[in-house]
Amino acid sequence: FAHLPARSMGVIVIDTVAGPRINNAKVAAKNFADFNGWSLPPDQMGVASFSDSATLNQQLTTNKADINAAIDSLVASGSTNIESGIEAATTELTSIRANPNAMKFQVLLSDGQSNVGDSTIAAQTAAASKIKIYTIGFGADASVSELTNIANITDGNFYYATDQNALQAIYSLIAKQIQDSANDSNVYVPISSAALIADANSGIIIDGNLVFDAGSITPDSPWQATYK
Repeated sequence: FAHLPARSMGVIVIDTVAGPRINNAKVAAKNFADFNGWSLPPDQMGVASFSDSATLNQQLTTNKADINAAIDSLVASGSTNIESGIEAATTELTSIRANPNAMKFQVLLSDGQSNVGDSTIAAQTAAASKIKIYTIGFGADASVSELTNIANITDGNFYYATDQNALQAIYSLIAKQIQDSANDSNVYVPISSAALIADANSGIIIDGNLVFDAGSITPDSPWQATYK
């Protein structure tokens, strides 16, 4: 740690090990990838970065080591083209490598304001593909309004982090929210048009299906229901 006198304010303490924001972001992102709620496989992750343009640093994979290696390879440079970053992630999440039955999420981290591209259009494209984007503003230069707009368009959430500790806490919170969303299930039972439902139990008829709100389904908490 570096301790700097700040006159009447006291002493400013700087964590010289944590380093610049890119290093803080790498630590937090790798903790996110290591979250014990993921099941790799069948869950998948990828890494995309952006500056003047976007780079797909890692295609969707079930290999956590490859994800962490891609995160470690990131460098800070260039402009802030958030649109290109969203587009690169959306393209990968809708590619042939993606599980078509999986819920799809992006976690977008930015420490600056877009000076290239239109992130609103990219967010609308992601929303049309049923992709939810969680956005994180890291540091005083982050555009709160832009990142909030992206989250709102895609039914995600915006968070603001001032330091590495806050950033790691936010990544952990997002990981848990994604886990909860993925486990919160509806069960659809197709019903013939000639069938008569005598007792739907807790089910509701929607568009020719008997739909049950199954809540959270895990190996430790299976779900069952009956109907006549």
